[in-house]
Amino acid sequence: MLDHYQFAGEHMKNQRGYEYYAKMNEKLAVYGDQKAIEFFADLQVYGTPEQVYDKVLAIHKQTNNSAYVSVFSYAGMPHEEAARNMRLFAATVMPRSRSSMPEPISTRSSMLPDPRFAVAAE
Repeated sequence: MLDHYQFAGEHMKNQRGYEYYAKMNEKLAVYGDQKAIEFFADLQVYGTPEQVYDKVLAIHKQTNNSAYVSVFSYAGMPHEEAARNMRLFAATVMPRSRSSMPEPISTRSSMLPDPRFAVAAE
């Protein structure tokens, strides 16, 4: 993971738009690779359905998000396992999440178009 994102590379230090990477480079020097790996692993949502629900709910409480995007397949995971993960999430986590979180933005009838999309489409 550290190699993939090249956090330790000096080339990010003055690259506009990559300030986060430069900060991670500084943190790596202070805390070391293992702590960085643990930090990023802790950001991921994984575990039993109960653990996943708890993590999704914790993210919602911290960010007040109105939507959540899941990742069900990592690295070289077989397709069958990723599909099983998705089905398990849909059957066990989504029903509980729907009852404890606000309606997703995509289903709100009063939502106005985001003007950034018009600029991006030009």
